[in-house]
Amino acid sequence: MSRSTQSATAWAWLQPRQMARCVVWHALCIGMGSGCLYLPPIVEPPVNHPPTLLSPDTFQDPIPFVLDGEISVLQVIAADPDDDDVIIFFPQVDWLDVKPQTQTELSDGTIVWSCAAHVAASPELDGRIVAVTVTDGAASTFVNWQLEVP
Repeated sequence: MSRSTQSATAWAWLQPRQMARCVVWHALCIGMGSGCLYLPPIVEPPVNHPPTLLSPDTFQDPIPFVLDGEISVLQVIAADPDDDDVIIFFPQVDWLDVKPQTQTELSDGTIVWSCAAHVAASPELDGRIVAVTVTDGAASTFVNWQLEVP
């Protein structure tokens, strides 16, 4: 690999504006003489944070969920700190009626995503786990409910 290819590869992850500054500086240093002592600043690549769960707001895993009526509702509400779109995946099972996902903008400009699933109380569901994935396409958060039928 040639020196210029190595140099271009090393700078490929920089943002376009930062990369342009480094390339211009590098060209001026080489064109002005025998090189320079300037070292480009170390720039961290951006980090993608996972979505934040607003509801349920517990860290218990799995979360006990008592099916205490004819129909109960499992609901996930999430926001993304990087303002990415969020997708909420409920398992595709016949005893879970998943409703369409919605997006809402709060008064402070935060966009929240919510999705709910209706489940009918049935003795055979006692102890089942409902595993939900909340993702922005690059990072994920998980919610697990354990169903309890009294």
